[in-house]
Amino acid sequence: MAAILRMLGSLQPGRKKTKKRQLLTVWGEEVRKEAKEADYVPLSGYPRPQMERGSMQILNGWWEYAFAKLPEGADRKGHTRFPKEAGPWTADGKILVPFSPETLLSGVRRQLMPDELLLLRRTFSVPEEEGRTLLHFGAVDQECCVYVNGRKAGYHMGGFLPFSIDVTGFVKDGENTLEVRVRDVSDTSFHARGKQKLSPGGMYYTAQSGIWQTVWLEHVPEVYISLLEILPDIDREEIKVVLSAEGIAGETPCTASLAVLTEGREVSRVSVNGSVSPERREISLAAPVPACRLWSPEDPFLYDLAIELACGSAKDRVMSYAGMRAFTVEEDGHGKMRFCLNHRPYFLNGVLDQGYWPESLLTPPAEEAFLFDIRGMKEAGFNCIRKHCKIEPLTWYAECDRLGVIVIQDMVNGGETYSTPRLTWLPTALTSFQTMKGWSASASGRPGKAGRQEFVREVKGTVQLLKNVPSLGIWTLFNEGWGQFSASALTDYIRRFDASRPIDATSGWFDCGAGDFISIHNYFRDLTVPEERIKNARKRAAVISEYGGMTLGVPGHITSDNVYGYNAISSEEEFAGKFREVQEKIASLERGGLSGAVYTQVSDIEEEINGLFTWDRKVRKV
Repeated sequence: MAAILRMLGSLQPGRKKTKKRQLLTVWGEEVRKEAKEADYVPLSGYPRPQMERGSMQILNGWWEYAFAKLPEGADRKGHTRFPKEAGPWTADGKILVPFSPETLLSGVRRQLMPDELLLLRRTFSVPEEEGRTLLHFGAVDQECCVYVNGRKAGYHMGGFLPFSIDVTGFVKDGENTLEVRVRDVSDTSFHARGKQKLSPGGMYYTAQSGIWQTVWLEHVPEVYISLLEILPDIDREEIKVVLSAEGIAGETPCTASLAVLTEGREVSRVSVNGSVSPERREISLAAPVPACRLWSPEDPFLYDLAIELACGSAKDRVMSYAGMRAFTVEEDGHGKMRFCLNHRPYFLNGVLDQGYWPESLLTPPAEEAFLFDIRGMKEAGFNCIRKHCKIEPLTWYAECDRLGVIVIQDMVNGGETYSTPRLTWLPTALTSFQTMKGWSASASGRPGKAGRQEFVREVKGTVQLLKNVPSLGIWTLFNEGWGQFSASALTDYIRRFDASRPIDATSGWFDCGAGDFISIHNYFRDLTVPEERIKNARKRAAVISEYGGMTLGVPGHITSDNVYGYNAISSEEEFAGKFREVQEKIASLERGGLSGAVYTQVSDIEEEINGLFTWDRKVRKV
């Protein structure tokens, strides 16, 4: 009983109010220097690496902002009746987009509350060319309405998924005005929120809002490629691409082509003559890749793809890439189910990555910042990153593709109020509660139909967004029961859109027998392979999807006197010894049937000091 009480005590963050200390990474320091220039544009790299065109205009930089009262018709759940016309307003100041107003780098440092609106505005120009103008948002948290030259051009709900608006009919020659109105109810409703909380502490972090990924303009032909589905098949030695066309007025004859290249040399090319229409917008191409070079963390080889579509006088061309690999769960030669890469058992030595930064929260201060994290984890011996409760900019996944790191991708959790005793304390203290015992839709925060329907839509959107990523090896549906419902049915739902990857249906606990893994979180007990559960696993592999979480506070690199984590460590020497010890233990469990393990975590975050790096990334603890 004493051991259980110690566990429960460590799970509860301290509530003593302390003054927060601002930390800065080296990249944040550089942004603060460069942002003094009026024309500074942060995060200016091409935002969509697997569908690249020559035409692009980044709209990041200094915008005007103001905080305002909600319009009439807004409800508690976060659905707002935005007006059709923007109307005039007076700016409170300047904000550096794409940094949320809550962050240091934004220049604002104010929390958007559920009963407020954030108003954002800037001007832009478009090229005088034929074709269409598309406006892209990487992510806006949480609900937003977009106005171009004062007229409502689009609306979006969902703080983690990108969206695009065809603004051709809204723009004019010369200067145009772009306005975005944002509302974020954060954790007071059922919308996707990840680890954000208006009252942060412990393993929950400061809520953010507004534009937090790149905003950009793209000029395309009248008929253009709007979506790609890239399907590498190592057994057939071919790459299949399904392209979707947009801007079609009626039945249109088209020619599509796909070229596979390596180092500028063409490996193969195929062309298809067909037609597209508003009802039938897809064209499929399959190019052979003989004696294909397989992608792996040890050899992260990527093939370049050139995809062209010609419909009448409209010609579109995009560049992409693919990795030839296969992710499966298969039986090894000893009757044990294993995660497999390219049909061979492959042990996932993973690390949990939540992607938070002290000066910019969910937004990386620079592309070099997350490149530092990925490289650092690979240098530490990890071959896998579990992206936890967050969707990163697409450039992050491109670096995992290029550097050779397998990604376990979480669906972003939402739901209303979680029952912490039932979802966290009891399953941690009593392993019998790690199956369906103790679970209910109400306890998980999903009592309402609207919230469940929204989650289903966002699951589909997440799969469609990231399906082409070569390094993405596993989908995680639910974490520790947060917002969990219909896990078996939703596992089948994901397979409808992507049958090429295994699924961790319930990471941690409330295992309902769905998916491809027995997925265990273990921070307090001896690390073992659950023999009895494996015996009744129904062809599922075993993974420890979270472990470790050892806390070490480094003076001068802690943001708060309140600290949180598991298994307190007093020195870097002790930390290094304990880390080696648990890593050796994990390696020994592979022989007993374990397919992978995920160490918590890449970096400290606010009060949570269980990272391998400090939150400012200036100290590497091991």
